Amino acid sequence: MTKLKLLFFVNGVEGSAVGVRAEIFATRLPQDWKIDFCYRPRKKWQGIWAFVQSAIAFQPDIIYVMDTAYTGVLASILSQQLTGCKLITDTGDVAYELAKSKATYSKPQLSHPSFRLRGGAGQLSQTVASRTGCSCPPN
Repeated sequence: MTKLKLLFFVNGVEGSAVGVRAEIFATRLPQDWKIDFCYRPRKKWQGIWAFVQSAIAFQPDIIYVMDTAYTGVLASILSQQLTGCKLITDTGDVAYELAKSKATYSKPQLSHPSFRLRGGAGQLSQTVASRTGCSCPPN
């Protein structure tokens, strides 16, 4: 039997909180799985291409996106089209919704493109997950 191949798209640099969360999560998976990590570079837009390249090279059965930042979400959708893999998106704390609910940000701050991209990436990942049947229910 072929071992399952799982690729983590980590929307953060190696050693970041989200990176550590991915690494700890991976230790709880079956030891016979082949697991690899791809960390987003500091320049987020460069990460899209880096993620897609890693998926093409690794040919995963599943891509697990840690955090709904646009880099990993867009790259995972492109990678799925190129490799035929399944997608799982870990929404983390859903930063956009958290920022809105805390009422510590003004309307102009929440309308900033970086906040809108985060909110849109989360919605996009949920839409894709629901269409592919790979959605994890929120906690």
